[in-house]
Amino acid sequence: MNKSDQYVSISNYKSSLGIILVLFILLVIVSNVFFSPFQEDPPVDDDISALGSVSIDVKNGTGSYLMTSTSLTGDFEPPGPSPHTIQPGGRYNFQLLTNSHASAIAIYNITSTNGVRVGGAVITMSWAGRGIFFKYGVANATVTGPFKVVKEDAPIVRIDNA
Repeated sequence: MNKSDQYVSISNYKSSLGIILVLFILLVIVSNVFFSPFQEDPPVDDDISALGSVSIDVKNGTGSYLMTSTSLTGDFEPPGPSPHTIQPGGRYNFQLLTNSHASAIAIYNITSTNGVRVGGAVITMSWAGRGIFFKYGVANATVTGPFKVVKEDAPIVRIDNA
């Protein structure tokens, strides 16, 4: 046997190319899953499907008086609340958008069952959040007449007899 000089070199060229190829394929798969070309345009600030809404309840705890809405303005989830009357012991649920600086106001006349106005209520609504995902409604009220405001939880305001 004839001995001849042979040069042997050790290279990681093929294995690093394989790793790069696998990483590239994974990148393509992940980008197609999360950024499909068939998705619609990104939502704008007013798109409630992405931003959502928070719930706020107004309760009538007066016992014998009606609360009839006279003005409903602000950033409610479309189509917005309809004019309504909250019966004694009843409640009305508002859905407030959670886009930046969203707020709303609901104004009520408080009347006896025969229609005599005995007071009023102004409910101001907004939202707050903890972290990125946890959002909740905040409501405050002022009343006139023989009534008082009772805070039950953050998203619930109850109007009671004083």
